[in-house]
Amino acid sequence: MQLDGMASPEDDLPASIVRNDAGKLASLDDLKALLYEFNAKPDTETRLLGAKRFLTLADLRSINDRILAKLLNYDNITSSSIHFIMSNKSIKDYSTWGEFEREKWDTVNSTVQAVTIKWDMRIQLPQFKNRQRHSLRCRIGREVAPKDIFQLMMTTDDVTEIMEAQSPCIVKVDFVNDVLANELLNIVEQWYQGLASIPEKSSIGTFLISKGKRVSEILRMLLPISLLIIARQYLDLYEPLLGSESHDNIHAMIDIGIILTSVFVIGTYFGRKLERFIDSRIDKLERYPVFSISKGDRNAVDGHQVNNKSLSSEIISRVGWILFGLLVTSITKVIWSKVSTTI
Repeated sequence: MQLDGMASPEDDLPASIVRNDAGKLASLDDLKALLYEFNAKPDTETRLLGAKRFLTLADLRSINDRILAKLLNYDNITSSSIHFIMSNKSIKDYSTWGEFEREKWDTVNSTVQAVTIKWDMRIQLPQFKNRQRHSLRCRIGREVAPKDIFQLMMTTDDVTEIMEAQSPCIVKVDFVNDVLANELLNIVEQWYQGLASIPEKSSIGTFLISKGKRVSEILRMLLPISLLIIARQYLDLYEPLLGSESHDNIHAMIDIGIILTSVFVIGTYFGRKLERFIDSRIDKLERYPVFSISKGDRNAVDGHQVNNKSLSSEIISRVGWILFGLLVTSITKVIWSKVSTTI
C-alpha cells in the first residue's frame, strides 16, 4: 500500500538500473552486465620460473623501472609495494617504493629469505567507462625444502600450491586486458632470466645437500650388516667359548644366534645414531645465498663456504673413522688367521 504524495523505495533507485522497459525490476543478469560494464571481472595467469638467479638491490630497481616505463603507454594510476621475509623471523613491508628506497640496507644484519614485489594498476581501457584494476606480483625466494613438501601435500589438495612452493620465482598477473598481461609477464620473465646465475660450484657440500640424506640412510642399513660380516669372520674364535666346536650342537647354535642378533641390534642402534648425526649436519648446510641486498646477505656470501666446508669435514670425518674401524677389524682377523696358521 502506498500513501498519496509519497514515493515508493523503488522510485528512489535509478530507473536504468532497477526497471526495464516494461517497468518491472531488472533481472540479476541485467545488474551483473551493468556492473561488468564499469568493473570487469579479472582473469589470472601464473608463470613459474625454475632457474635460480642471484638478486641485488640494483636488480630490484631495474624491474620496477621497466614495469613503470611500460605502463607509460597507458592512461594509468599505479602504485608499487615490496615485501621482504628476513632470516630473523621478521617481515619488512613497504607500502610504497619510496619507503623501500629510504631503507638503509647496510645496517640490516639479517639475511633476506624471500622478496615479493607488487604493482597495483588502474588502467583506462577503451571499452570501459571506469579504470580497470590490474595487478602484477613477483615472488623470488628459496623453494620449500624437500622434507617440507610432503607436509604441504598432506595439507592441501591444490596442485598449484605445491608447484609454486617448489619454484624459486613465481610471477602472477590479474588482468582484464590480456595483451597488457602478456607484455608484463614477458618483461618480468626476460628480466629474471637476465639475472646473474648462482655462482655455486660442484662440491661435497652441494652433493650432501641434494643426496646426503639418502647416503645416511644407506649407511644406517649397511652398518649392522657390516658388523655381522665381521662377527662371522671371528666365529671360530668364540665358538670354543660356548663349549662346542660343532655346528650341530643346538645349544651352541642358539648361543651363536644370540651373539649375532646382539651384534645386529647394536649395529642398528649405532647406524641410527650415525644417520641422525649426518642428517643434523646436512640440515645446517647452506646453499649459495640468492640475495645480495642487506649487510647480512653480503656476510652470508662470505661465510657460507666456510660453514659448509666445516660441516662437510665433520660428516666425512665421522664416516671415515667408522669405515676405518671396520677395515682395521677385518685386516686384524686376516693377520691373526695367518699368524695362527704359521704357529
